[in-house]
Amino acid sequence: MKYTIYQFDSKVFFEDGQYKSEDHADKLFDITFYGKVSGNDLFMYRPVADIEANDLDEVFHIGNIGPAEKIDAYHRMKSISVGDIICDEDGNYMVVGQYGFHALPEVGEAA
Repeated sequence: MKYTIYQFDSKVFFEDGQYKSEDHADKLFDITFYGKVSGNDLFMYRPVADIEANDLDEVFHIGNIGPAEKIDAYHRMKSISVGDIICDEDGNYMVVGQYGFHALPEVGEAA
């Protein structure tokens, strides 16, 4: 199955190497440390790669360790970590949490 990896777009949070605002800093902290993402937050992300895998655990493994041939990166991709979003072929969005994966409410809805 193909999974699409979404990672936060740094242009949303930073300008000239600085946070755009304290709110941006707080939001990025909540995303990267706690995996707090709502359906309304997808605009802060961009798709960076597709990964061929059997399940989310394998996506996480491949996104961190490889093999690289299972990753089709079309933007610069960092290793998969807390706050990243994984979407399966059926359009189900999952957020990488501190422990496991959490369903993302429908895109456009608040959490």
